[in-house]
Amino acid sequence: MRVEPVVLPPRSPNLNAHCERFVRSIKEEALGRIIFIGEGSLRDAIHHYMTHYHSERNHQGLENRWPNRRSEAK
Repeated sequence: MRVEPVVLPPRSPNLNAHCERFVRSIKEEALGRIIFIGEGSLRDAIHHYMTHYHSERNHQGLENRWPNRRSEAK
């Protein structure tokens, strides 16, 4: 597969903006509001947030449409 990692300079969040935005979203919208009792509850919360993020939550990059409704709006 020959996958080569790209090493980013330290303290350069703008070079990885998509990941930084996702981490900020999941922290503010889900993980910062729950007290977790073990790894299982953390995994469950992440699973529910990912389902919400990819199917129910509107996205600014899609003109505030839902991802699963992109084809309906065209």
